[in-house]
Amino acid sequence: MQASGSLQTLNRSGLPEAAGLLARAFHADPLYRFLVPEPVRRQRWLAVLMRASLQSCLPHVLAVRASGRLVGVAAWQQPGATGRASFLQLLGGWLAVRPSLRAVGRGLRVQALLMRQRPATPHTYLYLLGVSARVRGRGFGLRLLQEVLRRAQERPVVLDTANPDAVPFYVRQGFNLVGRLRAAGGGPALWVMRRPGG
Repeated sequence: MQASGSLQTLNRSGLPEAAGLLARAFHADPLYRFLVPEPVRRQRWLAVLMRASLQSCLPHVLAVRASGRLVGVAAWQQPGATGRASFLQLLGGWLAVRPSLRAVGRGLRVQALLMRQRPATPHTYLYLLGVSARVRGRGFGLRLLQEVLRRAQERPVVLDTANPDAVPFYVRQGFNLVGRLRAAGGGPALWVMRRPGG
């Protein structure tokens, strides 16, 4: 089902609202539950992390609004981007919730593991795609994804997810499973997916 709603490219001023939506959308994500098990700390950390992650993707941050309300966000990186949010941005997120050194180590190991899965050839990396829980299943995520694919301009698109429910969604949009990893220390499964270019 194709959702209605207006798409807009976000600039820096739109990031706080978008980061808040993504923090709520990813609150129950298996990877983030593993990294920060305590729910209140996780929500605070995600708010900081999502803002840093969105900043690392500018100007490639897209929002969809329905009835004037933000309902979904996608962020991606084109070839030549420096990768995930920088170490200092991640450290700032960790310090905001004062986690254990073990949790910080887990987070850095997961980041390194995922970065090693990125292909060396030019590609678009779908960093984040999140939709408000109250409108999930109504096509807003699909609308965002289709626009990201259009803007990828025939390049392959790569993503990773710890959400098993997301895998069939991406398969239906032409993504192939290219790797299944597990975060060290008893972490969740991580799926690496790629959609061929052309």
